[in-house]
Amino acid sequence: MSRSTNGKSKVPFNNNKKCHKQRKKLSSDQEEIQIIMDRHQLYFALLKVACLSFLFGFGIYLVRHKPYQRGFFCDDETIKLPFKYPDTVTFTDLLLLVLPFPFVVIVLSEFVYYFISLRKLPFQDHIWWSNTLQVLSVWFLATTVSFIVEGFTKMMVGRLRPIFLDVCRPQIDCNDPKNVGRYITDFQCTVEKPRYPLDDLRRSFPSGHSAESMMAMLFLIIYLHKRYNAKECIRYPLICLQLCLFLITIFTGLSRIQDHKHHWTDVLAGFSLGASMASIIVYVTGGLNDLTPYDNQKAQKVINEDEIRIKEMNRVCINT
Repeated sequence: MSRSTNGKSKVPFNNNKKCHKQRKKLSSDQEEIQIIMDRHQLYFALLKVACLSFLFGFGIYLVRHKPYQRGFFCDDETIKLPFKYPDTVTFTDLLLLVLPFPFVVIVLSEFVYYFISLRKLPFQDHIWWSNTLQVLSVWFLATTVSFIVEGFTKMMVGRLRPIFLDVCRPQIDCNDPKNVGRYITDFQCTVEKPRYPLDDLRRSFPSGHSAESMMAMLFLIIYLHKRYNAKECIRYPLICLQLCLFLITIFTGLSRIQDHKHHWTDVLAGFSLGASMASIIVYVTGGLNDLTPYDNQKAQKVINEDEIRIKEMNRVCINT
């Protein structure tokens, strides 16, 4: 081994060249592994998008399909309520509540959680993107499945809404003694310009507003609990936020009874369906349990794993 004038050993040129080759090979291997992982993630993401697109298309088909043609009794008081307009929570309000609102809450929540944990912005960190996309995929899956189950149930049951007789005005003389107590299935609506879609009059059970709002809000409640449960500093504000989310869905469901669009059993069934879908999808997928932590010790171990390996290689080469 060659020595310097001050008595300290020098690293031979050949060793430096060997270390350079090893580092270059390590970097090349890491690039190949990263390319393979990126391809696998891309294929998996495309598969998830294809499956979700199929499910969403199937849900659209169910909505457009004619529901079961259920009959009625002339003395049924539950379908004689007057038509009310406008709705307290309109269909547009519901769409905003179950689609953009959860999306914004999830993205903003992941941003805040990352910033609280590492005190920096997350946009350059692939782990933040991975966690955010994972939560969004689970949420969209729950939304799609809930939409399909709700549409399928509406189509199969065909329950009449409380405003059925007021909007449809079937050409049946309910004062005729022969129609008293008779289950009427052969009838036609007499209104030329109905104030409410006639097919939609048969989609009372379950309440879509109740099901979708409960699914979205309960999913956010579960997500926020799992994500921020260890953060003592925001536990009580988090409970207040979760309570507000729960009250939003209760208000949405009860407004459907107040607006005469659903029976109370429809709303109760909608709440049960939405809660079941949110809980089952979160449990089955386990997507909210596999999120990479952002706290300094664990996150740095994951983020700097490649850098640590390169530094270790340099140290071994220099000591050789």
